Amino acid sequence: MSFSDILSLSLIAIFAENIVLGQMLGITPFLKNSQSMKSAVKAGVSVTLTMLVVAILAYVTEKSIIMPFRLDYMRTVIFVTIVAGGLCICEAILRKKSSYFAEKTEISPSYIAVNTAVLGIMLITVNANLDFLSSVIYAFASGIGFTVAIIIFASVRERLEYSDVPKAFEGVPIALITAGLIALAFSGFQGIKFM
Repeated sequence: MSFSDILSLSLIAIFAENIVLGQMLGITPFLKNSQSMKSAVKAGVSVTLTMLVVAILAYVTEKSIIMPFRLDYMRTVIFVTIVAGGLCICEAILRKKSSYFAEKTEISPSYIAVNTAVLGIMLITVNANLDFLSSVIYAFASGIGFTVAIIIFASVRERLEYSDVPKAFEGVPIALITAGLIALAFSGFQGIKFM
């Protein structure tokens, strides 16, 4: 895999096929954790690390268990189990290695909801029949894409707090309109193709 292939795959995952804004996966943590920049960065790092870990586990599981034993019909169940385990592993690593994440005492429902994005990455990489390196790059870049999207959204939401928004649009309605406009902006990257 050449550098241009890696760059192309990364740009596709970050912008053209953004996991939140392009594929509509992980919407709940995107909306919930974007109320402040601090929670957006935490969510982005957690999602990126989790996607990276589970992409590796998904590739190994697919090649060593699912395909040899013809367990295609159990793929989703197996992957959901991997996501739960991968999420626990990543949360433990983040709490132990970083004081920034240590204040979080339990896995909240918002991080469990990230499983839609994480499970989606697992299924996308397996269904696209990507090799190991491509799977890892795509998962990592998708996590970066999630982080970019949630940071942009958090910065816009912080500005909206000081804006004069009509009463009917305060709170969730303006957040959804803003997310739609950001998704529309990201859709401009749809022409990027992987070589």
